[in-house]
Amino acid sequence: MSVASSTSAFAGTTDAKKKPKGPKVVIEDACTILWPKRIEKALGEPVVILPDATIAGPAGCGAAIGADPAVAPGGTLQAFTEYPNLLGGSQNARAAVEDRRAGDALSDDVLTDVDDVGIAAYFNRTKGAITVLATKKYAFTLQWARADAVAISDADRTKLTSLAKNVVARFTG
Repeated sequence: MSVASSTSAFAGTTDAKKKPKGPKVVIEDACTILWPKRIEKALGEPVVILPDATIAGPAGCGAAIGADPAVAPGGTLQAFTEYPNLLGGSQNARAAVEDRRAGDALSDDVLTDVDDVGIAAYFNRTKGAITVLATKKYAFTLQWARADAVAISDADRTKLTSLAKNVVARFTG
């Protein structure tokens, strides 16, 4: 199922009486995608948020995980706002995700659709990244690289998907 043909309902929403746990995700600040408490539970601790760790400016943010992120089980987690993003040039959030997926496919990366995360999502197994169309106005990517790991494990893929679901729940824009 492609992002363009996905008509699934917005998943990951909470009912009107229940607010999602965690800080609100702010469009202009990719670091708000990364909630240290949730990352520690999923991937390990300590978590150090590194706002200037990517070349994407406020559209990107990184986190170092573990006592030594260069040694397993530590690693790095990066978050990117796909839309809105001044550097991206896409017309809308769906187009941004479709553009990202097309680029990943052209790179011969291994891609799989992910159900029940936002409006649509796909996982790039080659890069260890999940890209999510959270709403009509917001899309993001989370990319995990465990130190010394050649490929992302199924367990880490499940953890990254869980983190992405939490991001969708915390986005209220």
